[in-house]
Amino acid sequence: REVADVYDMLPKVNDIYEQVGMSFYIESVVVTNVVEACEPMFYASATEDNFDFDGVADMLPDAGGLKCYFIRRFHDREQTVAGNDSNGILLSEQADAQVWAHEIGHACGLEDIYDQRNGVSIPFGETFEWRHAMDDWNNGSMGTLTKGSRYYHKRREHSEMVKNLLMYGYQAANALDIATGDVSGIVKMTQSSSTNGFAKTGIISQNFVRRPVHRRK
Repeated sequence: REVADVYDMLPKVNDIYEQVGMSFYIESVVVTNVVEACEPMFYASATEDNFDFDGVADMLPDAGGLKCYFIRRFHDREQTVAGNDSNGILLSEQADAQVWAHEIGHACGLEDIYDQRNGVSIPFGETFEWRHAMDDWNNGSMGTLTKGSRYYHKRREHSEMVKNLLMYGYQAANALDIATGDVSGIVKMTQSSSTNGFAKTGIISQNFVRRPVHRRK
């Protein structure tokens, strides 16, 4: 990926985070010619030709800030476009600004949410109601059984509403909204198990009126 491409992605990331009063800037970009870092392992251990995940993520241990590494791809998981841990974020050449924003969400402590995963799913036809997002999407407006759902049309399916969230665990064109509270959906317990529950998909912004991305014109 070219350095100019990284700078071009950032305004799009900031456009998403504007809804919660946050923005990011690039302190510096370092280009490396370490071949083993271009196609690291996502799960597997390092090999002679490929670093493991942390081998890349910890390349600049004293850099400070939020470290983001733009790689070519993951050698053992070509379908995976990005990942993160406490050392940094890794983004393949398929990752766009929306994916970058999603991974930054994880760095902010947010969790993935799904409509279905590991054989568990939101019940078919279930309507999205206030109880699914009691403090979400409009800072918990007052009103009997209405807060959390006013930004969306009534009688929308819960499974479809989850797909509007930035922290939706699969790639989706409309997955842009950052909640202001936890949202009900399918949450990951381990790589092989999931359950129905509440996911931390929101950033609390005190005294800030959200303008969700999906509402912009």
